[in-house]
Amino acid sequence: MLGWRNRHTGQTTQLNKEDIASVSWYKVSKECTLKIVMKNGDIYKYGGFQDSNYETVKAFFKKHYELDLNKEKVSTRGWCWGESSWSGPELELKNADQMAFEIQATDIAQVVPTGKNEVALEFHVDDTRDPDDESLVEMRFFIPNEEYASKLKDELIQKSGAASGGGTTICQFLNIPIVLPRGHYDLDMFRSSFKLRGKSFDYTIKYMNVSRMFMLPKPDSVHVSFVLGLDQPVRQGNTAYSFLVMQYDKEREVDDFAINLDDEELEKCKLQKVVNGEKLYAVMGQLFKHMTGKNVVTPCQDFKASNGYNCVRCSHKANDGFLYPLKKSFLFVNKPVMWIRYDDVLAVEFSRADSGFTQTRYFDLKIYRKGEGQPHDFQQMDRSEYNGLIEFIQKAGIRIRNLEGSGLGLGKRSRDDGSSP
Repeated sequence: MLGWRNRHTGQTTQLNKEDIASVSWYKVSKECTLKIVMKNGDIYKYGGFQDSNYETVKAFFKKHYELDLNKEKVSTRGWCWGESSWSGPELELKNADQMAFEIQATDIAQVVPTGKNEVALEFHVDDTRDPDDESLVEMRFFIPNEEYASKLKDELIQKSGAASGGGTTICQFLNIPIVLPRGHYDLDMFRSSFKLRGKSFDYTIKYMNVSRMFMLPKPDSVHVSFVLGLDQPVRQGNTAYSFLVMQYDKEREVDDFAINLDDEELEKCKLQKVVNGEKLYAVMGQLFKHMTGKNVVTPCQDFKASNGYNCVRCSHKANDGFLYPLKKSFLFVNKPVMWIRYDDVLAVEFSRADSGFTQTRYFDLKIYRKGEGQPHDFQQMDRSEYNGLIEFIQKAGIRIRNLEGSGLGLGKRSRDDGSSP
């Protein structure tokens, strides 16, 4: 048996002699790599070997495994084109019959067609790498032949498992409106991931990639936004999205909605095997909370706007949206989604929306983050929200800069450090 142990995580890998199909050796930069192909198609690669190790490793496999350690030639021409072919679960690109690079299908997280002749691959984050190491996260292919481009895309989706999401389907939500990235998608939930299926784009996202979740009622009394923060963004063309924003009709319910979980898990979710008459946003929030193991953040009841809701309408640059002062952070939705933790805020500053001498109906809020030179500017906030926002920010312990010089003449006065005089 051949064994390997990760010195950072302690994770071990054991390979049985009878399961190994072939071994090969090739040089990459100044180091050499040992490639082990298993009979079931799995591939293991171990780097960091030196040229001087070849004879020792070759003799070891010959004596104990009765396998020849073959040397593979690697292309050093520096060409960025070649011929692609499949070797089991690996996509190989060769130049003049020499290996340029190879990609394991299991490393592919997303297959995104960016044009008739282009295919973009997004890769899973390697959890065994050193935190300071750089890793490849995306690669794009240009294929002159449209027919072959379509064929390669379908093969990549099939072999990587990006089409199914992997495992048994837990449940399926149909026709979910998504604001970012915009479109209507069907959402399939699996054991380790969920899949968004749209007309032009599909996304498979692992639950471990979800870093935070927010359930936010909109002040129109009609919609609820469900915001998912992602550690690894999804891409649509050249645009990366670190947040997904789903928007539901507040009154939309689910009927005869089957959930493929055992009784113990359903009890934790506070759901039934078949759900009837429950709000869609509530059911989805409970399922995501269970599958990700993370809490769903809801608006802070300590802040109430003049309309009774927990957010303030404003604009960021040219984008209209809503700023939610939450318990531990500010969240601006919808485009772009901005999440600012209070611990990262250096100071905030209030100012008039214009510099005229007449009273203005609006004011602006600038948020300065630690380590950033330019503030995040939220404009056109209604004057009626000023007192409530000032009081909330002071209670949150956030420093208020230049409040007396804002010219608004409202609210409690404050020193530059944000404390009451």
